[in-house]
Amino acid sequence: MDYEADKSGNTALHEAAKGFHTSVVRVLLEKGKADRTKLNRKKQSFLHLIGQQLMPAVESGDCEALQQWLEWGASPDTKGNLHWSILHHACARGQLNIASLLIEWGADVNIEDSNKTTPLHTSCFNGHIRIAALLIDSKANINPQDQRGNTPLHSAISGGYPDVVNLLLERGCDTTIANKEGQYFTHLVNEFLVNSVQGSKVAQVISLLKGRADPNTRDLYGYTVLCQAAFKGDVLIADALLEGGADPNLTDETQGKTPLHYASAWGHLFVVKALLDKGASVNVQDKVEATPLHEAAREGYEDVMTVLIGRGANCNGQDRDGNTPLHIAGKWGQSDAVELLLEKNAKETLRNKSNLLYSDLALIRAVRTADKTQVITGMAWGGDPNSRDHRGWTLLHHAVYK
Repeated sequence: MDYEADKSGNTALHEAAKGFHTSVVRVLLEKGKADRTKLNRKKQSFLHLIGQQLMPAVESGDCEALQQWLEWGASPDTKGNLHWSILHHACARGQLNIASLLIEWGADVNIEDSNKTTPLHTSCFNGHIRIAALLIDSKANINPQDQRGNTPLHSAISGGYPDVVNLLLERGCDTTIANKEGQYFTHLVNEFLVNSVQGSKVAQVISLLKGRADPNTRDLYGYTVLCQAAFKGDVLIADALLEGGADPNLTDETQGKTPLHYASAWGHLFVVKALLDKGASVNVQDKVEATPLHEAAREGYEDVMTVLIGRGANCNGQDRDGNTPLHIAGKWGQSDAVELLLEKNAKETLRNKSNLLYSDLALIRAVRTADKTQVITGMAWGGDPNSRDHRGWTLLHHAVYK
């Protein structure tokens, strides 16, 4: 029962398929015994037309309609937009039920689009871990390379989904494959870790560390990710990195500072404690031989200074210029820090390489900044009004210059 074809050669079955009228198609096929192979003038059969209806069913998530079209002979490997198969589209959208149905009906899990992208690439790039697992369980190739040489592992990293990365690793993907840009898994996952630390994404950091990211990774400027966390005061990220094996004593490549230097310089008390608890060296020196206590003293972070001293920081350690933390506190006008160091028995009589006491530096700063109160304080600490700085200037020179 085809009824008479119209001017385009379409039978009633053609029209029902084009209009997505499943109930009419059912009647024509089951009761009318319509010929599903008959061609219209465009050489299109019913089977060709129902293939075009699969995409609307996928887009709407209509499993019932999709099931019906498949039962009537539509191919589960039908391709639509972007030369993607309908399985590609389901994987991109995260439609687990649709993907499962297509696979049950024999969809090719390794089908490629025009860029050689497989459904597994697509699900991994979009972070749909359950679909990725389904595809792998359905014998999808776990290491296919697309036109750019990217594997699903590359796609998962590029998409920003460490949980999918870990799934692929657990299922035995090959981590030694480079894409056409020469990028290996190790390079990309470490770059991902740097970005996650900078974005304070704790869950991602933890997941990436489980997925073989290097906890001692450096950014483009030579700073370790732990240095970055310490600089920002991000204790959750710092804890995650330390638990993941980050070395608390690894220095940056520019100034030779450790994470403890940065945490101390910015007054991040909780990060300071976390680093010390994990074995950070309290008296470590950077390239100018400054310690974390020097850093904290410069900014006057008394709480940090107290913790550092309590953990064994040397109050009399000298930097490259011979300055102790007491010199630094005096030089930068940190009166409370000076008092704290004096309470902790810092030596008042130590001179730096310019032959100046801490009180001399405090007095010079007070004069340069025209701070009368600090001038009095500096004198009370024993500052010499006739002392000279490294240029040979006396206080009078500074006062006149000011």
